[in-house]
Amino acid sequence: MKIAIFTPASVHSAIAKTSLLVEHALLSQGHEVVIVRIENSEHLRDAALPFQSKLFRHIDVYTVEDQLVSCDLLAYQIGDNLGFHEGAIDWLERHPGIVCLHDFFLANLFERWARSNDVDPLAVIEHWYGHAGVQAFNADKSDRTTYTRELMQAAPMTEWLCAKASGVVTHSNWGIARVTSACAGPIRVAALPFEVPPPAASVRHDSTSPLRLLTLGHVNENKRAQSVIDAIGSSRELRQAVIYDIVGPIEPDMSEALRQRALKHGVQVNITGRVSDEELVQYLGNAAVCLCLRSPTLEAASGSTIECLLNGKATVVTDLGFCQELPDDCVIKIAVDDEVAGIGRALESLVSSPELRESLGQRARAWAITTFNAQNYAQALIEMASNLAQTTWMNRACDQYARILSEWGGTSDPLILEDLRAGISWETEGRTQT
Repeated sequence: MKIAIFTPASVHSAIAKTSLLVEHALLSQGHEVVIVRIENSEHLRDAALPFQSKLFRHIDVYTVEDQLVSCDLLAYQIGDNLGFHEGAIDWLERHPGIVCLHDFFLANLFERWARSNDVDPLAVIEHWYGHAGVQAFNADKSDRTTYTRELMQAAPMTEWLCAKASGVVTHSNWGIARVTSACAGPIRVAALPFEVPPPAASVRHDSTSPLRLLTLGHVNENKRAQSVIDAIGSSRELRQAVIYDIVGPIEPDMSEALRQRALKHGVQVNITGRVSDEELVQYLGNAAVCLCLRSPTLEAASGSTIECLLNGKATVVTDLGFCQELPDDCVIKIAVDDEVAGIGRALESLVSSPELRESLGQRARAWAITTFNAQNYAQALIEMASNLAQTTWMNRACDQYARILSEWGGTSDPLILEDLRAGISWETEGRTQT
């Protein structure tokens, strides 16, 4: 088969790294791959990851169209960041295909896309979610965590995107109901692929060197670093025993707020900002415990959590979303309504027991290696291609109904077509596979 993957290719994109692994797996299975870069003009200038297939830019319309004529399957890798996914939506509307959905919250992507395309965002939100969705969208944004949590419940824009897709592959089950309500095609849950790192050396604790705790990835309020600092600060044992590394891109205001919080509580923190891949490997190797907390949770899967599991690290997660689906014997889960105290208890038990850290990390690595596999993901895409043939008649029927409505003087609003496809979806049995 010939497969076109619409994806970011920038070295700064985590989703691009996923696409690289999927491309290599598809090529190893004998398929032909075309890569269409979908970043905005700024990120199209970024260095690209080492894809083996030829790369095209989404803005080179005629060249891309020539490639698509001979493609058997189109796959769109999409997350909640317009900078990395600007070209995906227009191409998806022009040539529907499988959406590989990386986030169950797409409000940021939608808002920036709507404003850059002179689309009234409120009209689209009201179409999908009614007046309550508009109210949530227009709510006070000063408390970003509360705003995002409420918008996630009222108007995440998942349905808006999935209604445009012929089928959806996503990476966990927790947000699947919104996908199935909007997409009439096949839907599949497949574990996000990751490269397996070599085994990390065990981190031993002695009285002369503190243990290092680690949070990695884009640092924002929903990563809960502030709660980790509070938990460490509330325990004399932890304050004396650990250094907390916060590694990844972070806004200056948040960095300063976390430093001041740590100073107030007597907690040793090291806030790095963005680091190179080599430095990230070093921080992961030195970490005794990883803290991969999320509240609210927005992703279909957490790449930073998967990295920690694959590196055999004792990992503490929030009992929510993707992490709620992780095996209970591979991570320590913290209840959302007992966050600070729960983090404190987990850290005290892990800091005091090298054996617990070792056993937890070993189980996590063994499970993650078999689960987050690129070959399995590539096979899921190929199987989706045959499943799509079973739903082609529905999309053709929707197109025909839309033409009839137009001939009768009905609206030409593209949302009508999306409604027709979404309305058929509930009648299609057995569309979701894990």
